[in-house]
This record gives sequence, C-alpha cells and structure tokens, in this order.
Amino acid sequence: MVRMTIGLVAVLCGLGLGVGTWLMWQSARLPRRAMSLRIAPYISDLSADAHHLATNLQQNIGTTWRGRVRRSRIAHVNTGVTDLIRRSGSSVEATEWQLRRVLFAAGGALAGLFAGGAYGFAIQSLSPTFGFVVLGGAAGWAMPLWSLHRRVRLRARQLEEEMTAALEMLSLCASAGEDLVSALTRVSALGAGPFSVSMRDALSQIALGIPVTTALENCARNAGVPSFTRVIEHLTATVERGTP
Repeated sequence: MVRMTIGLVAVLCGLGLGVGTWLMWQSARLPRRAMSLRIAPYISDLSADAHHLATNLQQNIGTTWRGRVRRSRIAHVNTGVTDLIRRSGSSVEATEWQLRRVLFAAGGALAGLFAGGAYGFAIQSLSPTFGFVVLGGAAGWAMPLWSLHRRVRLRARQLEEEMTAALEMLSLCASAGEDLVSALTRVSALGAGPFSVSMRDALSQIALGIPVTTALENCARNAGVPSFTRVIEHLTATVERGTP
C-alpha cells in the first residue's frame, strides 16, 4: 500500500511537469498557413480544387478556433510576463522564465513529497502526502511570480529615488545652456541606477537615428512607472516646443 501511494504521487508529479512543459511549447509561434489555404475560400466558385480546400477548411473550423483560443490565452499570459520582466530590468526571455517556473513547481512538489512522506512515516499514514505535494507544487509555481512582482516594485522605488537627484542635475545643465541630449548624456554618466540605465538606453536609440521623443517614450513604456512617465512627457513636450 505504501509503495502504491508513493508511486501514485510520483505519477502525479510527473504529469504536472509534463503538462507545464507542454503548455510552454504551445506558446511557440506556429507557422502560417500556405497561400493556397488562405485564398481558397475567396475563389472556391472559380476552381474545383479551391472549393475542395475551402470545404476541408470549414470542416476543421471547430478544431481550429479552439486551438487559436487556447494559444491566444497562452500568448496573453506570456505578454504579461514579458512586460513584468522588462519592468524588473531583467534580460531573461519569457520562455526561459516560464521554464524556471515549471522547474520551481516540480521542485516544490518534490519537496512536498519528501515532507509528506516524512510526516506520514511519523504518524504511520501516508494520506497527507498528496496534500503536501499539492501545496509544495503550488508554492513553487507561485514563488517566481511573487519574486518578479517584488523586483518590479523595488526597481520602481529605486528609479523614483534616483530620478529626484537626476532632475535637479538636468535643470542645472539646462540653465547652463546645454541641449536635452547633452544634458541626458552628462546625467546618465554619473549614475548606475534604473533611471541612468533607462536614459542610456534612450541615448543609444537616439544614436541609431531614432527621434528623441520616440526614444524617451519607449523608455517610459519599458519602465512602466507613472511618475517616470510624467517626467518623460514633460521632456518630450519641451523638445516639441523647442524650449529648455
């Protein structure tokens, strides 16, 4: 009985890991349909072959839309994760982060299995083992997202703290007659925090030929901090008006 229970728990853990891995693969971009399949519904009255292709396409429409809905949901989740990763200042890809999350969940389930087994051995019953596995897996699944949100909040606070001093420096540079790009170059070279990193990113975009306002707006969007966005809006307004 004990061996059967442990085996069942192991199978459930493996099933959860397999489902998580499968969901990650589903988020990959699928190849587009062939041109003949895309235009077949529009010329089905003119060609027998096109009519045949369009008929087959309509027969499979139920399966197709369900698959698209499923992939769109996964893509929406990945988009939210990508936004959080960008706002945290990390360079990790969303797929890599999702893989880490699955591994954390598997590790939590495994830890729950050992803890539940030890507790069950102490009370001479393995009934609580499944609950330990579920709790461990859920904790492992939630921990990376909690940590990511925490890093986003921490980076936002650091950016706002650095931004206060940086704006004073920008005002002094503007009073000395420097243009905005030169002032941003001088200020960003003095710091190493999120604000300076964002400004250096904007300057690198400007060096590639991207307009100043567009580069600043991109940095504000990537940071996702309301106070920083308001500052960028003020800076872009001064650029458009041509005033310091």
